[in-house]
Amino acid sequence: MARGRDATGVLQMPWIAWRDILVRFYRAVLKDNVMLIAAGVAFFGLLALFPAITALLAIGGLIADPLTLSREIQSLTSALPSSAADIISTQVNDVASAQSDDLGFTAIVSILLALFSASRGVNNVIIGLNTCYNEEEKRGLIHLQLVVIALTLGLLVIAVLTLAILAALPVALAIFDPAPWLRDGLLLIRWPILYALGVVSFMGLYRFGPSRSPAKWRWLAPGALVACLLWVIATLGFSVYARNFGNYNETFGALGGVIVLLMWLWITAVILLFGAELDGEIEAQTARDSTSGPAKPMGERGAVKADELGEATT
Repeated sequence: MARGRDATGVLQMPWIAWRDILVRFYRAVLKDNVMLIAAGVAFFGLLALFPAITALLAIGGLIADPLTLSREIQSLTSALPSSAADIISTQVNDVASAQSDDLGFTAIVSILLALFSASRGVNNVIIGLNTCYNEEEKRGLIHLQLVVIALTLGLLVIAVLTLAILAALPVALAIFDPAPWLRDGLLLIRWPILYALGVVSFMGLYRFGPSRSPAKWRWLAPGALVACLLWVIATLGFSVYARNFGNYNETFGALGGVIVLLMWLWITAVILLFGAELDGEIEAQTARDSTSGPAKPMGERGAVKADELGEATT
């Protein structure tokens, strides 16, 4: 079918189908008030950020030197505007300077605190994802909280893997001392690996966050790939803007760093929801069943975007 109504994957979509998808995507972003929802996600994300950092260092400190981990976290935050990076660096240094024999107890307490705090942020992410996919929350309170905890733990695990890659690779290179070309190649390839971990994080949120029958992984990849790439570009761009053109410190005084950090979290939330909107409109373009499990007819798939065809634009 000309508009990709019979497509079983995104690569089978013709150009006219992508025009339909992008037009509906633009309209959906406006209709769903994505910018406003992202503001709520960013606010609760800010509340969850510092307990999450504490938990991350506490867990990582059980298997590696906390000071080494703190340096890797600070290297990652170097892409942020300096005022926002300073806030995170201060928290990281405070935790990393704790006595190593306290880290086990700290890990338990901070993980519980992080899960409690992050549940607010993840709940708002789920609300936003439900809006993007035109779904109402149908899960019970206990089921929903289990999903929230599972997603939070999954994100923490990916964060630990990220730090492990950043911290362990230089140590391994120092021990084995490979040829210069191999050393440079290994140092370079870690960035695509970290990008892939980011894509996996986005796909996990898109698959398990909304209250619907989960989409097949192949229908989640486009939005995750685009969103993760946009996030990298937007983070670097916002950093350049805040350092060279922004006047947050002059306008907000001592709160300047907090405002910059909140703005970055808002940009992150907007892009996350953009990816969900894009995936939803791609699903709506095909009449084939995009949900996991055996194929079902339209109207019985348990997902609005899979049960209704998207409007064709002229």
